[in-house]
Amino acid sequence: LYIFVLQGEMSFEEDCLVEGGCKSLMHNGTGYREVRQYQSDHHLVRFYFVTRIYSSYMKSILEDFRNGLKPDVLIVNSCVWDISRYNSIWLDAYKENLHTFFSELRGILPEETLVIWNITMPLGERINGGFLVQEIEHKSSHLRYDVIDANFFSGTLADAYGMDALDLHFHFRFSLQHRTKDGVHWNTLAHRKITSLLLQHFAQAWGVLLPCPLKTVELSEITAQQQTNENATKPEGVKRAKRAKRSSYNYQNTSNVWGKILDL
Repeated sequence: LYIFVLQGEMSFEEDCLVEGGCKSLMHNGTGYREVRQYQSDHHLVRFYFVTRIYSSYMKSILEDFRNGLKPDVLIVNSCVWDISRYNSIWLDAYKENLHTFFSELRGILPEETLVIWNITMPLGERINGGFLVQEIEHKSSHLRYDVIDANFFSGTLADAYGMDALDLHFHFRFSLQHRTKDGVHWNTLAHRKITSLLLQHFAQAWGVLLPCPLKTVELSEITAQQQTNENATKPEGVKRAKRAKRSSYNYQNTSNVWGKILDL
């Protein structure tokens, strides 16, 4: 079943648009907002679209957590907008914002909340996504390299602050056929695989035995590049929560693997 949510629409699969989106002006600026929510008798799922990992808007989201219900699970990612839309020299600002975000988050959420930092997936050599406005088109050729650097720092910091890291860059390094033509987004099969990875991560973190293996997308296409790298040191791609046995994940070994991805 191939279904994609349209950006900013009023409802999708029984969720509702709470704020922003088509309720206000639709645009590709850094001030774009979209908050969505799905609620049942047993679940409350909320989605926030952010364009920077720490900002005045992120402060307001953190205040929602501080004063409202505490989530059982928090899945976070912010990268491509951070490193392309604000500063030409982005590294120091991104690292500082990550430090601030992780520090405040740790002080707000209870210890039992499972926080997962999703590491950004591989970008294409040619990008024409909506965030890539005319003013920053010159960055498109090297943005995928910047993402690799940003992934290294964000994953390392997430681990340092006791957060879990799910390395989607690693998991999809040989599945580039599932990336869409804009070089940024991924198709529905890839998103089903992401859902599967997250569910497996939850199960590992909480010590829950899944009733059956979750298999959605077969990502087993073996290439000559994979065979060459078969004996290389590879990160596991999933960092388990502290309440489960933590798997070893050495970010110092990832740069070589990520560097080879770009040659595909």
